[in-house]
Amino acid sequence: MTFVPGTRQQFERRMSQRGTTLEAVRECIVGDYGDTIVVDVDHPAYPHATKPAPPARREWPLAARSLKRFRSEADKGVGDTLARVFNKLPVYKSMGAGDAFKVFMARIGVDCKCESRQAKLNSLYPYD
Repeated sequence: MTFVPGTRQQFERRMSQRGTTLEAVRECIVGDYGDTIVVDVDHPAYPHATKPAPPARREWPLAARSLKRFRSEADKGVGDTLARVFNKLPVYKSMGAGDAFKVFMARIGVDCKCESRQAKLNSLYPYD
């Protein structure tokens, strides 16, 4: 069980965004203290937010649509294609797998977050 405290107004707004009312999920409320309530968000009746569907390909930004032309069978989305294309550029090819950027970022003490950025692009602009 995961208990989340909040104001009644916060939960009413959240339930409205999810297409229900606070009264309809009354069984999820484990504590009611006037303006503050505590909700069990792991309760089966608690309505979780749904992940929005990725935009249709015709609505992708021009850069994402352009990268799709370079897609390979193994690419899950635009993030994979972008990583593969960067690895073929001469400046990166000499070091392999975009390591030049990663090495530079490591030297200044910053995580490049390449893998998380690639995964994010794949989820925003998937090929399937």
